[in-house]
Amino acid sequence: VNLVFSALFAGPVLSLFAMACADFDSRGAGIALVALAAIALVAGSAALFMHEATLSGIANNEITAAQLVPEYLATIWAHVAIGSAGIACAAASLKKTVSRRGVFALRLVACLLVFAAVFATRADFYFLHMTVGF
Repeated sequence: VNLVFSALFAGPVLSLFAMACADFDSRGAGIALVALAAIALVAGSAALFMHEATLSGIANNEITAAQLVPEYLATIWAHVAIGSAGIACAAASLKKTVSRRGVFALRLVACLLVFAAVFATRADFYFLHMTVGF
């Protein structure tokens, strides 16, 4: 589920950057893409928080999943903060007063922030892999 939310979060921001690279200016499409990314960030973050709440109940005969990634909750909060900053940059790029070069720079920074947010939580998710533990 969260992989889908990650794609719906990062994909629109990457699309905005591609639009800037192609010198394609569509304010309506830009607004829709930023809105989709923001909704996906909220929904994906909610899914991450719910997932984190279940980790103490997942265990093998040696360790719980929560012990594998003790900083998971902090990583989720970082995901929210960094992702919000990325969306803010993407939204700022839609202002009519921003130059073409400014649009390109803001969307590049937005992509970097959004992908940093996604990869931080994806890495922790993969650290949660558990085996039987014999």
